[in-house]
Amino acid sequence: MEKSTQKKDLTLLHMIIIILLMFGFGYLPTVGTITTVGMKTLGIFIGLLYGWSTIGMLWPSILGIFAFGFSGHGTVKEMLAMAFSNDIFIFLIFILVILEMLTDSGAVNVIVNFFLTRKSLEGHPWIFSFIFLLSSGLLCIFGQAFAGILLCWSMIETLSQKVGYKPYDKYPTMMLIGVIISASAVQLMVPFKGICLVILGTYATMTGNAISYLSYMAVMIPAGLAFLALYLTFFKMIFKPDMKPLETVKVSEILGTTPPVTKRQKATLLAFGFFLATLLIPGCLPATSPIVTLTNTLGSSGLTAFSVILFMMIKIDGEPLLDFSKQARHLNWSVTFMVGVLMMMTSLILAESTGIRETVITLLSPVLAGYSGFVLLVVVFMISIVLTNFMNNMVVGVIMTSILLALSSTLEVNTAVGVLMIITASNAAFLTPAAAPTVAMLFAKKDWLKGKDVFRIGFMNVSIIILIGLTIIVGLGSIILT
Repeated sequence: MEKSTQKKDLTLLHMIIIILLMFGFGYLPTVGTITTVGMKTLGIFIGLLYGWSTIGMLWPSILGIFAFGFSGHGTVKEMLAMAFSNDIFIFLIFILVILEMLTDSGAVNVIVNFFLTRKSLEGHPWIFSFIFLLSSGLLCIFGQAFAGILLCWSMIETLSQKVGYKPYDKYPTMMLIGVIISASAVQLMVPFKGICLVILGTYATMTGNAISYLSYMAVMIPAGLAFLALYLTFFKMIFKPDMKPLETVKVSEILGTTPPVTKRQKATLLAFGFFLATLLIPGCLPATSPIVTLTNTLGSSGLTAFSVILFMMIKIDGEPLLDFSKQARHLNWSVTFMVGVLMMMTSLILAESTGIRETVITLLSPVLAGYSGFVLLVVVFMISIVLTNFMNNMVVGVIMTSILLALSSTLEVNTAVGVLMIITASNAAFLTPAAAPTVAMLFAKKDWLKGKDVFRIGFMNVSIIILIGLTIIVGLGSIILT
């Protein structure tokens, strides 16, 4: 008989391990200054990490909330309220609905096609490559990420075949991997989505001080653009791709002409511009300004909810600009629940009742004794880069932010700069298929990419991230985030 190659379903085993960690770890002897409540909290935390890595995000997240209700922090009812009444959780739901409105209108696709078909790009293959990757990053971040990646890959393959490139040639290799790089670069620039939103929310929750979106973007937009530019520069210097086939090609003949912009797409872009303005303008005004007072009263979730209400009231050809029931259908509830639990956990894990913060300080302070706060930032930054290639990026960011804030009381350090370094590090997941689903897609694309090239270029990209973190983020951040 042939041996069956079908993998065993280990879901039940994983569930048992998660339950034992969440409800049994707290009965182990306490360590250092960690209390019984702290041991229970650690058990739930480890159980969540294990569950998110093996089963998924939704089931472990809901069980984690339930477990926290028996950990000594409060009742299950109070934990549910803490997880789902968090400002970041509410903001995330509304921002995802607004982004779905943007995606459904097709406005992003029109903008991307417009930029790529400009005649000014013809005969300038490196400038075209930069604009293409920047546009693909915008498409992936403000649209459906995986659909955007596949669409951009299809465009690259079509272009390559038209001009004579073959699979595994250096130029298509650079561009196919570059699509993933561009998504990371653009994600660095956008503070109200994904990893950046959660880590900024963690910082605000734990310190009571929020980093303004305007200040964030003043640092991270140059960093993101530099990341993309350095990727192409390093690739040009190290791998030397042949660009001659692109010097005479007319991209518009391959990608097609830009379709006319519809009334709904125009209205959607104006609405999205208004929404961005509500988030960014308060950062330009004095703290005593009536507008700043109003935005502080509303909070991020209130401002986003107001935008949703306004867009639902606007009618285009008899249909609402934003159809909440339609757009909300596409929400990723697994990620949304995970964010709610992460926001709750950051408030609980370093609470005085756990003793965890004191233990972390006791263990790491002697290691950092005699060093400056900058050394702490570098250590946290480098550890974050390593962990993010083997664990969920969002979880790594939250953990390292918590550790940074716990240790910052013993050293003079600009924690806001440290948070931006952690966000940058969390976007350095390029080395293993476990680092991120997008990296797994690269390793799986064997018809155009060699695994060794993905790995080598991944190391190059991590080097670029380190360079940007230690120069642009530290330099600009220290000036702007004072």
